[in-house]
Amino acid sequence: MKKFILGMLSLSGVMFSASSFASSGIKAGVEIDAVPYFLGGYYASVGASVDHWQLRYVTTEFETPDFYLQDGFKDNKVDVNAVILDYFLNEDLRGWWIGVGVENWQGKVKDSSSDIEKSYDTNLVTVGGGYTFYLTEHLYLNPWVGVHVPVSGDDKVNFSDRSFDVKTTGEVSVKVGYKF
Repeated sequence: MKKFILGMLSLSGVMFSASSFASSGIKAGVEIDAVPYFLGGYYASVGASVDHWQLRYVTTEFETPDFYLQDGFKDNKVDVNAVILDYFLNEDLRGWWIGVGVENWQGKVKDSSSDIEKSYDTNLVTVGGGYTFYLTEHLYLNPWVGVHVPVSGDDKVNFSDRSFDVKTTGEVSVKVGYKF
């Protein structure tokens, strides 16, 4: 909940400072992503863009559906903080984009048979891309795909008779955004 409040305060700060960004050629924006909300969590990002480039801070929380987890585990709850650099093929930040970033996943997962819960802390590299469709001058939809690759930290969580593996994960979703 603290991260969600921090994210909302950050979004508010971007909204209030958007006019000062505009005079410098920097565009500010905010986004929400559909998938974390469907998974009982949230997603909020704030970003600043200039020319073809956009730098975003993302905070999100979700619970992985049990059918997506490896056998023997449940209740995988993950808090994510990320910094992502996107490159748009068009200078007006419309159309195709690709991005790369670093993420930190702090998760808790339970063993299905014992109900024992253990934590993990993993750093990942993320790579993705998508296409922004503007609905109005400022409001857009952003379908995207990405992959999250663990690079350091916990790569497995050991329980008494099995291990939960923190694996490379693919994702497909749609974000809704607003550029000031």
